[in-house]
Amino acid sequence: VPTPPEQDEEYLRLRQRYRFKPDEPQPLRPPPLPWKSVALALFLFLVGIFFILTGARVFWNLGSSEALPFTILGIITFLPGVYHVVIFFQVWRQAPGWTHDMVPHYEFH
Repeated sequence: VPTPPEQDEEYLRLRQRYRFKPDEPQPLRPPPLPWKSVALALFLFLVGIFFILTGARVFWNLGSSEALPFTILGIITFLPGVYHVVIFFQVWRQAPGWTHDMVPHYEFH
């Protein structure tokens, strides 16, 4: 006796992973990564690291009041950059629970 799809573990695992509708075929390929969003995330990540390191260097040479703007700017750019870089990396390496639906997509004109 075949099991209904609602009770089949393999069916439920694939449905959760690919989020496809039961009456539609599974996609042959995942959607392409938005490379402009990847570039923006890497840019924010690298700029954030640069400003945080610059703030640390200025702190050790001049003091905390001169280093504060660099550090704040570094944190503001680093946090969203590292957040999106982690998402891109996990989707790229096909980690369980990470899907292409999680990749942010921004419209650039």
